[in-house]
Amino acid sequence: MRVIAVIAAAGWLAWASAAGQQQPFRAGVDVVTLEVAVLQEDKPIAGLTSRDFVVTDNGVRQSVEAVSTASLPVDLTVALDTSGSMEESTEPLANQLRTAVRGLRPDDRLGLVTFAWGVHELFPLQPIGPDVPFDEIKAGGGTSLNDALSGVLMHARPAGRIDLAVLFTDAVDTTSATTLAGAAEIARRSDVLLHVYIVRTPADVEVDSVLGRPDYHQLIDLATSTGGKLDVVLADNHIVNGLGRTLADLRTSYTLRFTATGVARAGWHALGVTIDKPGTFVVRARKGYFGG
Repeated sequence: MRVIAVIAAAGWLAWASAAGQQQPFRAGVDVVTLEVAVLQEDKPIAGLTSRDFVVTDNGVRQSVEAVSTASLPVDLTVALDTSGSMEESTEPLANQLRTAVRGLRPDDRLGLVTFAWGVHELFPLQPIGPDVPFDEIKAGGGTSLNDALSGVLMHARPAGRIDLAVLFTDAVDTTSATTLAGAAEIARRSDVLLHVYIVRTPADVEVDSVLGRPDYHQLIDLATSTGGKLDVVLADNHIVNGLGRTLADLRTSYTLRFTATGVARAGWHALGVTIDKPGTFVVRARKGYFGG
């Protein structure tokens, strides 16, 4: 079964590379675009302008050329853990998806990926319509979480759109060919904004009360490196709640653009984003990018 998992992962990664439209990673960048969420006391802050943002690229302050609320159309890839632990939940998952995607707009697109022994694209990015095949979700087998993370992050950002991936999992990887460290390196090179939801059942919570809550710090670091986040949710209606929260978060964020100035083009560029206003703010943004 391990050999099968490796072959499946290799096929998925090859597909993901092709789906990235020639080049999944940035080869050379002068204009940098990033989504920025700004919160104060857990509430999004509206009405900020370019003068309110301080953006640095490898420590050099940049001139923010455009700031807008995130009204760009969204390319949303939903990745569902359909391993054996989810085997009794396939019908509720499909029903949740039908409800959750009502939060998408007419110019948004949806793609669906499932992962168990391997990673499977149920359908590519497409507008929401009456024929979306949610009923094809099947469960059973191991969990190729790291392979799924790698695949959904291997997209080139389409011009004029936001590339968003939302992944639901119990966070136990059993069959991936990719390591979590490898997936984290892909995240550093990706333009995809990633939100991860760790799905826990009441039984899981009871076990946690005895053994302690699992350590998710590596997954947290991976998600936050893209400008996204990780949340732990209960299994009941988690897709509806998770996608609703993610889309609401995205719609109240900002899209910043600047032309990298005063820094070498090649190599890793560490990004910093702060708010130049009185008050204490929480800012979520991509941690950096690779130039070429």
